[in-house]
Amino acid sequence: MADLCLNDEQKEYQQLAFNFCQKEIIPHIHSFEEQNKPAIDIYKTAWQLGLMNVTIPEQYGGPGFKNYEACLIVEEIASGCTGISASFEANHAFISLVLLAGNDKQKETYFNSLTSEFSLAGYSLIPPSEIETESYPITYKRNKNNYVLNGAAPVLNASAGKWIYVLGKNIENNDFSPFIIPTSINGYLAQDKVTTLGRKTADLKSVSFKNIELDNTYLIGKESEGLIISKQLQTVISPYIAAQATGLAKSALHHSITYAKERKTFGQAIANYQAISFMLADMAKNIEASRLLYRKAAWLIDNNEPSLYHSLVSQSFATDAAVKIAIDAVQIFGGYGYSREYPVEKLMRDSKVLETQCNKANDLLGKCYVTA
Repeated sequence: MADLCLNDEQKEYQQLAFNFCQKEIIPHIHSFEEQNKPAIDIYKTAWQLGLMNVTIPEQYGGPGFKNYEACLIVEEIASGCTGISASFEANHAFISLVLLAGNDKQKETYFNSLTSEFSLAGYSLIPPSEIETESYPITYKRNKNNYVLNGAAPVLNASAGKWIYVLGKNIENNDFSPFIIPTSINGYLAQDKVTTLGRKTADLKSVSFKNIELDNTYLIGKESEGLIISKQLQTVISPYIAAQATGLAKSALHHSITYAKERKTFGQAIANYQAISFMLADMAKNIEASRLLYRKAAWLIDNNEPSLYHSLVSQSFATDAAVKIAIDAVQIFGGYGYSREYPVEKLMRDSKVLETQCNKANDLLGKCYVTA
């Protein structure tokens, strides 16, 4: 049976992440959004505190934490800003990929670099529903012993990342293979930052790949095993996204409770009205359920029982709950909730980005039943 109670070390890192969020993120979040660019100084501070790259094994200079601890940390980061936690997500995805399919030399190369100096990594955000379709946007072909990649895709940490992970489709046999691309290589071109409704601090750009030639040291795992590795990676990433959604929802509840206690009508706080108290109660129970679901999914991964089903359920439930909770928070604030002078409008905007990722998860979750 899963033991979801936190030990002292886990509580310590959870508190460290909470303090970091309160001091470094929340007081500056509006200026980060207005700048509309990655908060590199924030990431550097997080790296110095040991809050990034936490699943890198100790032999490569990392703390050797498991997915459970990584999710605990990112929930706290996301409670401040899911745009900032998106860069944590990209690094976590990259590290997880190398842990799942990389050889010893690749682990040594990438992990030692991530732990010895501050650097970011990225990955392409191509919906799972587009994989195995004729329109898949990244292709490759063999050129003797090398691989030549072409195409375009939205990439997280596109400009700040040192490397990115992409899944390429072989134009000859339609098989998929995972590659790591250095962002300094010829043919890699990051376009202007994607203008989004929410998560404005995320380093999300459209990237084109033009005749990028890679040798086999940049192939992760075996050629043509891309779909298998992609599903394994999705199993790891989904609870991490669910943890971010839980952090956002937790922040919305906190602001809602604070405002409902302070705002008075007809001589009493609106928190005393049954309609408001019911909304707060629904928020609280869904946050608790979201937290339990992502913790169970992460625990299963860490105990060698990875379940794509449980991971997708955690992501689907938590992101749906986050959207509903953020919208309800705006309702509790009334007209003020729509103003940038108050924090909940940002949470509502950010939640919609998570919802689009949720749609991708629901597509895969449905296929888990169809193919069962």
